[in-house]
Amino acid sequence: KPASSATTINFQNNGPISGWRNSNTTPYTANKTDDTETGHVSLGNYYNWTAAIASNNSSSLTQDTINDISKNPKNSICPKGWRLSTISNQSETITGSTNEFARLNYLYNNNSITADDGLIIGPLWLTKSGCVESGNESCSGKGYYWSSTAGLFNNTTPSAYMLGFGNGRVNPITIGYEGRYYGMSVRCVAR
Repeated sequence: KPASSATTINFQNNGPISGWRNSNTTPYTANKTDDTETGHVSLGNYYNWTAAIASNNSSSLTQDTINDISKNPKNSICPKGWRLSTISNQSETITGSTNEFARLNYLYNNNSITADDGLIIGPLWLTKSGCVESGNESCSGKGYYWSSTAGLFNNTTPSAYMLGFGNGRVNPITIGYEGRYYGMSVRCVAR
């Protein structure tokens, strides 16, 4: 569950997301709805990284943890017994790799970085629900999923690692610290 101070915003499909602020210090969640469904049933939930790690302020997490994921944030919005995926520098070809998004891509998408066919069908069913930025839906036709792994963009700017796919590309990537405010999806894995 999100941190106790999380601000949750409901918005209509293709409508403005009133109240969303680009913040690394305040947790935000958004639920996309349409005229026939409510909540996240068919359209999705979005979380900034601060909300995804169930924090009230992620700005103090300034160390790159890809080399030591034991230093990842321990909390997440995932239910008890579940957690956010990790991204590490460990090879995806190793059974039990802690580079979990790369491992999923290796196992279910034939390790392709130019197609996402294996990610968007069963058993994974990852969606291309885009993201939220500056109070608007962005990244149409792409899927973005937060990991629990903190990083350093250009070796200096605190960031967070994520899985990004769509438009002929699959890549667990890092984005700049300012990117922690993006609203993205999460996929919980069993502890």
